[in-house]
Amino acid sequence: MDPQAAPAIKTKKLTADNSRSLLAQKLEERVAEQPALMDALARQLLTLELAVPGLYAAVLKLLSSSGGGVDGGLAASAALYLAFGCWLLAIVCTLVALFPKRYRGDPNIVRGDGSPEYAFNRAAKYKYRWLLAACCAFVLGLGAAIYDGLAATPQAASASQAENNKGDVNDG
Repeated sequence: MDPQAAPAIKTKKLTADNSRSLLAQKLEERVAEQPALMDALARQLLTLELAVPGLYAAVLKLLSSSGGGVDGGLAASAALYLAFGCWLLAIVCTLVALFPKRYRGDPNIVRGDGSPEYAFNRAAKYKYRWLLAACCAFVLGLGAAIYDGLAATPQAASASQAENNKGDVNDG
């Protein structure tokens, strides 16, 4: 068998100047990508923030048919209101992070205030702060929902157990 010669790979010889300019170019690309990456994170977070309260509300609706609250529904507690309030706050914070806010940079300034790099960093920090607030509110809402679920379970279980034991008493 006659092996075919592989085509030659064209390479560029890296010198100190070439490598510095290549690193500077890659750094500029990464800095410019930060707001776009934050937007992608915000979209995913918004999807999660809309799905979890919806699922929790659906579970509450299913449980309300056999619950002991008003009109056969579950009793609303402060933790439940806190959970949905935190989830609403998380959605608002995420939407604020998604709306564009413009920062201007002067292309003649290389570094420091007013440079394009500074403008991109400010935009990324702005989005980061709002997304961090949204994550904190969302996790706080999850904690409140878990607390509400754990606090409501023993009461409902003891009430249903008491009803089941009424007919099991033998007088003989």
